[in-house]
Amino acid sequence: MSSNSIVIVYPTEATVQERLAARELRRYVYLRTSRLLPLVQADEPPAGASGYAVAHEGDPQQYRIVTRPSPDGRRWVHVRGGREGGMLYAAYRVAERLGVRFSLHGDIVPDRTIPFELPQLDESGSPGFELRGVLPFHDFPEGPDWWSEDDYKAVIAQLPKLKMNFFGLHNYPEKQPDPLSYNAEPGVWIGLPEDAGSDDGDRRVSASYPARHFTTDSEVWGFAPRPTGSYFDGAAELFERDSYGAPYMRDMTPWPPGEQAENELFDRFGRLLAGTFAWARKLGVRTCLGTETPLAVPDRLRQRLLKQGLDPDDADTIRKLYEGIFARIEHTHPLDYYWLWTPESWTWNGNTAEESEATLRDIAAAAEAAQAAGAEFELATCGWVLGPQQDRTLYDRQLPASMPFSCINRQFGFEFIDDGFRAIGDRPKWAIPWLEDDPALIAPQLWAGRMLRDAADAARFGCSGLMGIHWRTKAIDPALAALAQAGWTPPPEADDDAVSGGDPRREGAIGGALVVLHGEEGGELGRTGRVGAEGYRLRIPGGFYRVRLLLRPWSYDTRGQCTVKLSVYGQSEGQAVSRIVELHGGTAQEPPVELTIPIQVVDGLLGLTLRPIGGEACLCAIEVAGRPYEADPALGDAYIRTINCGGAAGDDWEADLPEIAVRSRHLPSGDFYRDWAAARFGPEAADDIAELFAAADGALPRPIVWVTGPGSTIAADRSPWALVSLDYAFLDRLEALRERVVGAGNLERFDYWLNQFRYLRSAARIGCELGAYEAAIERTETAADPQSRAELAAELLLPIRLRLVRLVAELNRHLLATVSTPGELGTVANTQQQALHRIMIRDGERLEKLLGRPLPPDARPSSDYSGAARMIVPTVRTSLDRGEPLKLTVLFLGTRPDGAAVHWRPMGEGDYRRIPLEHVNRGVYRAEIPGGDEDLEYYVLDPAGGLRFPATAGTLNQTVVRIPD
Repeated sequence: MSSNSIVIVYPTEATVQERLAARELRRYVYLRTSRLLPLVQADEPPAGASGYAVAHEGDPQQYRIVTRPSPDGRRWVHVRGGREGGMLYAAYRVAERLGVRFSLHGDIVPDRTIPFELPQLDESGSPGFELRGVLPFHDFPEGPDWWSEDDYKAVIAQLPKLKMNFFGLHNYPEKQPDPLSYNAEPGVWIGLPEDAGSDDGDRRVSASYPARHFTTDSEVWGFAPRPTGSYFDGAAELFERDSYGAPYMRDMTPWPPGEQAENELFDRFGRLLAGTFAWARKLGVRTCLGTETPLAVPDRLRQRLLKQGLDPDDADTIRKLYEGIFARIEHTHPLDYYWLWTPESWTWNGNTAEESEATLRDIAAAAEAAQAAGAEFELATCGWVLGPQQDRTLYDRQLPASMPFSCINRQFGFEFIDDGFRAIGDRPKWAIPWLEDDPALIAPQLWAGRMLRDAADAARFGCSGLMGIHWRTKAIDPALAALAQAGWTPPPEADDDAVSGGDPRREGAIGGALVVLHGEEGGELGRTGRVGAEGYRLRIPGGFYRVRLLLRPWSYDTRGQCTVKLSVYGQSEGQAVSRIVELHGGTAQEPPVELTIPIQVVDGLLGLTLRPIGGEACLCAIEVAGRPYEADPALGDAYIRTINCGGAAGDDWEADLPEIAVRSRHLPSGDFYRDWAAARFGPEAADDIAELFAAADGALPRPIVWVTGPGSTIAADRSPWALVSLDYAFLDRLEALRERVVGAGNLERFDYWLNQFRYLRSAARIGCELGAYEAAIERTETAADPQSRAELAAELLLPIRLRLVRLVAELNRHLLATVSTPGELGTVANTQQQALHRIMIRDGERLEKLLGRPLPPDARPSSDYSGAARMIVPTVRTSLDRGEPLKLTVLFLGTRPDGAAVHWRPMGEGDYRRIPLEHVNRGVYRAEIPGGDEDLEYYVLDPAGGLRFPATAGTLNQTVVRIPD
């Protein structure tokens, strides 16, 4: 061996993870330095050489990296890791020390290469939680409902890079009598053991029932079924067929056509799980799958059971069905955990003691069935709550101590980690915070500080697992990166933990000073108030209410204006109804300004927040009146509560509540964002970008709300855009930083977020126009006769409609500029089939009826794309099995490629080979790189349009390593 050889050495009897770690080290050294190091199998570092020495060493999941001189004066970086992923974590940590970062959607490699040198390293690591990972949630197109097997494997391959080792899936049951809210999903088959296939290689089920994952033909969750070919503003080009969904859903829409197809769908998805979960096991990632309890017996299966003389509700029958579930899993795909979810309704409506007992019996039946079936996986619990409301720790005393307990945060993650974990005994405990929430699913969300808080709490409560629930993969990048970081190094307990008194949901006023506006304190309503308050929290039974507020101006800005943004929350600071209020006058003789807001209180806590925009307002009174879900028999259906802000009790008004200190839902995220921004956008503007992201973290405006489904509605806002636009001042500053971002990859990543925020701002502008439209239609529809209504519609509504069409095109242009993963394709479908369908289709039909004539062409949405030409590769595999071909789907917007091709070669070696793209339909093209044993690199080039993938193609290509057998 040459005296100046630098190599990567790994043992002669290396495990799969040792061999993969060596290949991954070679890949990232090559990407950062352009130097491709030889791989050498040897049990000792070769004499006369330097380099990286890879070998298993240490406890499971731990790693150790140290640079040492060799006896012959050379230098070796010893990359050591324990079993169960530790070896891979060591290799990926070296990559991070070289400047690489990782996310679920792919690798983040800096644009600029660095000189090659062996780094001087001395560090070790062990995780703060035994299990760390993700729960990609089915049921919406933004999530795994639209993933192919390639997408599953692409995501799972990123988990060890993030030093994560858990991948879980939830499976919705069939819900009766409302099948349009929850479809039975094909992730878990339910049936008798004799229908579950066999261990002799025949994995096909012989009987099943209707099931599906989301397609554009689905009508669940408020979606209006629409062919993708009818999408507005060029979005149709992204989809190869009108009925779009995951590959296994092809020819299965809107439902599988008959019993044979129903069986085939379960078999297709079973094969997908077989490949996916075997892949996960190879990478040291544990898998989990499960259903809700008590077990929901699908109607088709129920009828078959009755014909066989079996009672579908009998405990013995339920146990047999669990035996069937577990038998099919055992001979279909690997699995580490099967979790049983407490019912979703428990988080919204609570539970009775009888319901708690039914769930406990169901879990016991599952445990008996697992033992009878000889299941090789463990049972675990999960749910929307930790346990029954009567006692969150009840099941801890009832179920085996080896069974892990887990739950997602309540209120879409706006609630803290359940402190009931603190009281759970010595068993595995998995906290599952929300990386994003579904009420605003189509909008960008920044929750890095919230992840840091949840990780700190989970560590304090003794949790051994930390997983994040999500749908999208790229839009959650900051939150996911923070969660991954905190899974190894949980943040220390913050100073405000002691302030909260252990109860972040206490009732009271948040800050502010009590003032007497005129006269004596008390007495006439409006004499007193609270100035400078951040808001109030009120304990209110869940239900529907109208919140009436009385406000007065207290001070004015330099323009003589007093303006305040008022938000009312019905779900623990989750989805809000906001109004921007301009206050005038304010003398003792003038009445206070009155504002009424309708709100749904979901979980017993109503919140008010006040944010001054110009001057400062004084809140004088709060009245909450309405109907609880469960009315008090003594009070009838009515509920009313009144608070005399700043004053004493009197005239049926309650005295002002005491001031409370409220625990911040987020930990500071400035340090996190500085590293995050530098890695993704380069050093030139990283600090300024990080400052803007940290300020927006947990505080992004939310103009999109849940009405019928996830992100279904752009909320009408009657406030003027001049005031609402103040919420988006950060975007002006971010746009100004673009010219300082250097490098094609950095700029592409920056533009992704820039367009996400532009899209959000466009939604808010649409909301203001919808507010104006709402007010105008109220006036129009009160006209006495059709002719008058038609005239008012033409005068008032049509001009707003024309502006809405232009704004919708703008919104779509920004949204389509972000499409880069299956999750963004799902967001396109969601906006097209929910929010924009209501605005452009339903409201358009209503306007035509008022006008008495068809809309003019410029009042109709366009089918044409108006943005810059784009080339998109939505699924990016970074690793393959030996011999596995690389299948590429390439999407084009705004152009028809001429001569576009994939160029590939073995990584770092030889000439590139060219494979032309084959046209499928619309803007969809495909190509396939043949299977082999070598690692490879490739890029996609459209010479006519000047488009390339990746953005750094030619200097920094996409690389793929082979996972050895």
